[in-house]
Amino acid sequence: MNIRPVLAICASVLCLTAAADMQREFNDAYKAYRDAVSAEQYHQAVAPAGEARRLGELLYAEDPRSIAKLVFNEGFVLGKLSRRDEAYPILQQARKLTREAFGEAAEEMLDVEVALLGVAPLSRARYHMQQALKLADVHRAGDDAFIAGIKLQGGLRLRGKDTMSLLEEAAESYQAAGREEGFALAQFWIGKRHMQNKRHRRAPKPLEAAIDALPERHHLALMARAHLVEVYERLGQSDEATEHCLAIGRATPWTGNDDYQPLFKRGPVYPQTALNNNREGYVLLEFTVDEMGFVRNPEVVESGGNAIFREPAVEAAKGFRYAPRFVDGKAVPVPNVRNRIVFKIRVTAN
Repeated sequence: MNIRPVLAICASVLCLTAAADMQREFNDAYKAYRDAVSAEQYHQAVAPAGEARRLGELLYAEDPRSIAKLVFNEGFVLGKLSRRDEAYPILQQARKLTREAFGEAAEEMLDVEVALLGVAPLSRARYHMQQALKLADVHRAGDDAFIAGIKLQGGLRLRGKDTMSLLEEAAESYQAAGREEGFALAQFWIGKRHMQNKRHRRAPKPLEAAIDALPERHHLALMARAHLVEVYERLGQSDEATEHCLAIGRATPWTGNDDYQPLFKRGPVYPQTALNNNREGYVLLEFTVDEMGFVRNPEVVESGGNAIFREPAVEAAKGFRYAPRFVDGKAVPVPNVRNRIVFKIRVTAN
């Protein structure tokens, strides 16, 4: 009796079953990836993106376009999570595969270059921005908002004198496209860059522009106001800071004293005697925050290390600014607010 044909048929059935199971696993992983990305749940997208890529490389070995897209998907979600060291080599591989499968000037290359701009080392980020802008001029010509997004990302990632011009160009493009939130984001970062570069007098204008473009309770508007509190306090303009303390307090639900933190907190003067003797310590203060967000009557509750820290801690607290608490639309004092000021010697590398 010849049983070889039967064995051959059984083997074929097993292969078909295994292939069907693999296809089903791929479909499930790919759907999980797409659903997570659609919901912007990128942590949940990482595992299914990797699984879809692994299975897809087996199922679609003869389809380089599908494999290029699957490799890109994995790098994309890692980039969204700022896992740059992992994302960059994967996206570099996706770039090579996409170029081979679609062509160097293909529209598919645009998404790859934009993703690489977000994760590339600083030495390569400018190159990927330039490539993305070149491809956008071909495939997204006239799409001001898309091009603004590339310039905004470039302005945030790059370093050097031209970063501010990129942010300004992004703001102009968003405004031309009628994208108020994008315009506000670009203006916010212009103001923040001025602050980081100690150009506090230049920061208010773009931060105010960001606020004006957004609803009062928008999280970005509140962040811009918090930055303005710091800017104006550093400029010695407490009255201007008060306007933003009040606006934040009015828009922010009260969560109790335990979560109450200052919008602006200037560091204390470290006593020279303590520095000379390598002394460290802390001071726990209690005070009232008045209707304008100023600290009133700070008192020492507890101190550790040395009594020498008490006076500079009290003096520092007098310069704190808070968002006042609002009750029935009216600012009210907040008593029994506590804040711990730590005196620690920082060692800086030469």
